[in-house]
Amino acid sequence: GIVTVTRKTSINRVVRHELGHAFGGLADEYVEFQCQKTPTQEPLYPNVTIENDPKKCKWNYWIKAAKNKVGLYEGAYCFAKHHYRPEKQCLMRSGEKFCRVCREAMMMQCYRYADVVRNIKPLCSHIEMDSNSSRYFSYKPYKVSGGGAEGVWLLDGKTYSTGSSCRVFSSRLNPGRHVLALVFRHKHPSVLRGEEYLERTFFWEIDVSDQRKILPVFPQYKVFAKIGELYEQQIMDISTPERKAAAADLKVECLNPPEGAVIDIPSMKFRWRPHTWQRGAHLLQFRISQGKQSDIYLLRVCVSPKKIINNDSPIIFFAPKKSIEEGSALAFKIQVIDLDYDDVFIDVENLPEGAEFDSITGEFTWIPGFFQGRDEDYKVVFKATDGINEVKRAVKIRVRDTCVSKETLRNLMMLAENGHKSVMRHVEYGLITYDAGLRMDALEILREYYGDSVLVDCLRLMKSRNTSLANSAADMAADIIARSNLAERDGLVRFCLKAIAQDLWEIRDRCPNLDKVLDAAADNENLSTKNRKYAEKIKLRKVGL
Repeated sequence: GIVTVTRKTSINRVVRHELGHAFGGLADEYVEFQCQKTPTQEPLYPNVTIENDPKKCKWNYWIKAAKNKVGLYEGAYCFAKHHYRPEKQCLMRSGEKFCRVCREAMMMQCYRYADVVRNIKPLCSHIEMDSNSSRYFSYKPYKVSGGGAEGVWLLDGKTYSTGSSCRVFSSRLNPGRHVLALVFRHKHPSVLRGEEYLERTFFWEIDVSDQRKILPVFPQYKVFAKIGELYEQQIMDISTPERKAAAADLKVECLNPPEGAVIDIPSMKFRWRPHTWQRGAHLLQFRISQGKQSDIYLLRVCVSPKKIINNDSPIIFFAPKKSIEEGSALAFKIQVIDLDYDDVFIDVENLPEGAEFDSITGEFTWIPGFFQGRDEDYKVVFKATDGINEVKRAVKIRVRDTCVSKETLRNLMMLAENGHKSVMRHVEYGLITYDAGLRMDALEILREYYGDSVLVDCLRLMKSRNTSLANSAADMAADIIARSNLAERDGLVRFCLKAIAQDLWEIRDRCPNLDKVLDAAADNENLSTKNRKYAEKIKLRKVGL
């Protein structure tokens, strides 16, 4: 929309009024024409109606919530007759502020354009855990004046925690695959009908191993050694009889041992006296095994002479600017030489979210998500060090915006099934696009991957103003509930029935197929009697605020 004002007008009021048109899609509520034939077509604007029944007009829920303040006032859309506005006065008429209905419409436009939740941690959608570890999950909502947010965490369909964070303990889970879902909801007193835009759902796939992770004591960072001097590094703590007995069952080996290096198993120490020709930065790989369990750890050792006289810095080969579309894979290798023939270690700075860099092979890989396209280049800085000198070279990467389609979302799922599991976070982007058909496509793909847990997203989309989308989401929800059983999904069904009861008036008004969902729960004999009766009670409840 374009807002045009003259210099002699009241900029403050006029600009806000015109923004009501250009941004909020609001109609004028003042009167210019006294006579008009009876209209037959309902205006699309949220603040004007030709319906004269308060129970049927588009803002009927505001009439119920704000009695004697919101109603049907004749004279709007420039016509004195047969057109009605929500309140006596409004900025879209001649008032100084928006009425309740117009304010809600303006705020809903903000919610449609701005994602209400940010800083999801961890951002990756695939988590691996050993049998005795924990992982922290959190989110941070956008702060909206007067508003509030709530989050519920569901683990395998059951309520696990509430609030802005939770911690998952693998010791409380069976080995195998689990699905954690964050159901986020934003509330604001000026928004009664939030549709699906005030809510979001995020999923994490958690793979729990039946093995316990072996933790060495040597540092996972840079250490220094001198040529000709003995370097020793403790691998495991054997300071007590109990720890020594535990370490006796371990198998420790260096996969790329430098010449002259040894591992003393009784003392659990790595020993090495570097030669002159071994100076430089070495990245050593240690494999520690216990039975069938095996873990890899890295140790970076910088070897330098006792007295440094002349040393040439490493050279990073030039890498041209890269260009990639959102949702596509990018891979290239950083090559480095050193004129002194020193060993060189390669590291990276400014790594974009979702990108990975292998310091051993020098390979960079990235599949940018649909929120990462931008007009500016990403500048990924690669560093090479020989233990003495360090050089840097930036590689520019341009991520182009691309039109999201069902094909691109399905290609991402194929990448996830082939090992790139964290790209499923990008598929969730399809649920907040403006294309209703694409949102349903994304929901179907997510169901294929995450299973019945997407039931919570079905309920969110059942509030959509797009009736076709709302009904399709309801059909999927009914199918999931009809296939559910007491042992696996009774808790998930209970959570969703409570969500329906909380927003029953809005869902029933938007989604004609709601009764299919309630019937599926009431008729499923594999669910608990409590859930079946609750579904029947919701279906018979009178609609109201």
